[in-house]
Order: sequence, then structure tokens, then C-alpha cells
Amino acid sequence: MKKLIEMIKIGLSFFTIIPAGKRVEWTERKVAGTLLFLPVLGGVLAFLLSGVIKGEELFSPLVFSLLLLFIPIIITGGLHLDGWMDVSDAYFSHQNREKKLAILSDPNVGAFAVISLLVLLSFRFMAIYELVRVEEVSLLLFVMILSGARLSSAFLLMYTKSAKESGLAFYFQSGLTPPIKRGFWIEVLLFFGFCAFVSPLLCFVLGGALLLYTFCARIFFQRQFGGITGDSIGATIEGGETFLWIIMWLFQLFVMA
Repeated sequence: MKKLIEMIKIGLSFFTIIPAGKRVEWTERKVAGTLLFLPVLGGVLAFLLSGVIKGEELFSPLVFSLLLLFIPIIITGGLHLDGWMDVSDAYFSHQNREKKLAILSDPNVGAFAVISLLVLLSFRFMAIYELVRVEEVSLLLFVMILSGARLSSAFLLMYTKSAKESGLAFYFQSGLTPPIKRGFWIEVLLFFGFCAFVSPLLCFVLGGALLLYTFCARIFFQRQFGGITGDSIGATIEGGETFLWIIMWLFQLFVMA
């Protein structure tokens, strides 16, 4: 139980702006164990948004959509957006693999990073706003989207080789153990069980979209960088959230209308 609490504290400290893990000894195994906390973090973020969601009638659709867009980003400290921007800079550089990996490590922000960030958030805002206009956005929907994107990210970290023998992704993978991987698949079953309980049809659509997204992301990172990096994990989460929001909007537009 003590190790579990320590892993949760490390996860909060690492993936959010909450400084919970300052007094915890960080080891490779404990850090790897925080991957199990990633999908749970989606539920935590949704819970933190519950006050805003319950007060939806107090805001205009525009303001409410902006709050839903930016509050998760604020809580996570923009960590994953940084990964999205770095991956965008590297990809649009059209350089060879070694130079792309060097760009990922470069702290400077390029023009393509800014443009891709604007595109990402614009599409996410569009999907959220359109959903808000046609239906009441539920807490359960947030849990599915935020947790689903993080399940995809955790899978890539566990089952895709690191692009280099250093860096964040390699550090996570160094502490992976069979029990951690088994725990991940239990989380997958729980996630889809939860989705099926909410709506079997929605579970089918969301599950198919998530599998497609994860498969495409894995191929993309392997071809572009030879594997995954810490930045690619952040990019997976941010891209996944936007993709799933769009899928939910299209589901509402064409299936539930």
C-alpha cells in the first residue's frame, strides 16, 4: 500500500502541477508504475472539472467550452502540449531521423510548433463547443475521453521501443515489470467495461477510434523517430484528446441526431 501511495504521489507530481512527490524516493520501478496512474489521472481531471460541469447553466456556451478546454491544460501544466509542439517541429523539419531526434531535444520553439498548437486547440475547441451547443456535456464523457487518450499513451510506452537509450521514455521502460503490464490490461478491461455500462454503442465507437488512433500513432513514431520519446508520449495524449472529442462530436451529429 505504501508503494502504491508513493507511485500515486510521483504520478501527480510528474503529470500535473501538484507537487505531491517531493518527499518520495524516485526509483525506476516506481516511476514505471506511475504509467498505471495515467488513465486514472483522466478520471481525476474529470472529477476536478465536475464543479464547472455542474455549473454549466451559469456560463454561455462559448465561456463554458473555453473552460473545458483550458482547465485540464492548466492542471497538467502544459506538459503534454510541449511534447506535441516538439514532435510537430521535428516532423515538419523533413530532416533525417537523427536530426529529428536532435530537434526533439532542442528547447527552442519553431514556427511549425506554434501553428500545430493552434490547429490542435482550434479543432478541440470546435468539437467541444459543438457538443455543448447540442447536448449537456457529462462528467462520464470527460472520463472516457481523458482516460482513453492516456490509455493509448501508456500502451505505447509499454509496447513500443524507445527511440534512444536515454531520455524520459527509456527511463520509464527501464522499470517496467510483468505485474505493471498485467495491471495495465486490467485497467483496459475496466475502462471498456465502464464505457459499455454508459453506452454499448458509444463503447464500440470509442473503442474502435481509440484502437485506430493508437495503431496509427505507433506506426508514425516508429517511422519518424525509430521509436517513442518522452515528447511523443505527450503528443499522443494531446492528439488523442482532440481526436476523441471530434469522434464524440461526429457520433452525436450523425448517430444520435
